[in-house]
Amino acid sequence: MSTPKKTTRPDGTQEWRPAGIRHRLRGPAIVRPDGTRAWYSNGLLHRADGPAAEYGNGTRAWYVDGKLQRVERPQLRERTRRLAGLARAAPSR
Repeated sequence: MSTPKKTTRPDGTQEWRPAGIRHRLRGPAIVRPDGTRAWYSNGLLHRADGPAAEYGNGTRAWYVDGKLQRVERPQLRERTRRLAGLARAAPSR
């Protein structure tokens, strides 16, 4: 695959597209002004070491070879943290 060429759209979105498809080895292939970042490999959402999509609102999505594996939303992370804290604070019987 050729070296990714970075392009910037009028709205500020940055994209890397070698050979016309979204692809970047060491970083997101799309970076939007709202904070959204997406990792692509050969045109498919893919990231082996973290979420392949991180949205500006804090939602994160894990993809492998274009297939959604899981989604994590900020409000669910906070609720899980609070519940874990309550469980630790509860007296054992």
